[in-house]
Amino acid sequence: AEAEALSGAVVTLLADVSVSSTITINKDLTVNLNGYTLSGGNGTSSVFQVSGGATLVMDGSASGSTFIGQLHMGVGADDNGNTILNGGTYRSTEDFPVLHVDGSCTNSNVTIENATVESTDNTGILLIGAGTHTITNSTISGKTAVHLQSGRLTVGDSTLASTAITHADYANNDSGSNPTGDVVVVGSSALSSKNPTLVLGR
Repeated sequence: AEAEALSGAVVTLLADVSVSSTITINKDLTVNLNGYTLSGGNGTSSVFQVSGGATLVMDGSASGSTFIGQLHMGVGADDNGNTILNGGTYRSTEDFPVLHVDGSCTNSNVTIENATVESTDNTGILLIGAGTHTITNSTISGKTAVHLQSGRLTVGDSTLASTAITHADYANNDSGSNPTGDVVVVGSSALSSKNPTLVLGR
């Protein structure tokens, strides 16, 4: 499915909503969760796929605001997408990250503020493509909380945690996308040329 809306439109939830197919966002859009839950149904992993340089703002500032599924930035060669998570809880209960920046992206930016991001079975946030990323006053968890392969990530006043019991052999993880049990992974054996930068505290 593709979201047909004017750039800058605001969609406000008035009840819990489950979507059964991926929604492609290619214009700036704000989704106000408004205290409700937005989730992917029928095995849908990517609830939103953001491309065309668009920015998706998830407004979770109202108490109880919850997103269940995956936010995927970018599709195809250098087709960037940006996202801002402002408050709320963002959760993956299946084997995929909550937020994923595609490896083809050269300028897909992620901002997370006052939010909770948690993946039960995978990485919380997977940043393969390049961009400028910021996590502030938030809690990020997963078998690996954050995997940064490219771009610049600044983390301030936040809690990052790994929920994995054992650690994977990262040296043999060519794709660099599997959760390792580390709190943060920077770079990978196969994609080390992408020059990721991690800044803790600011």
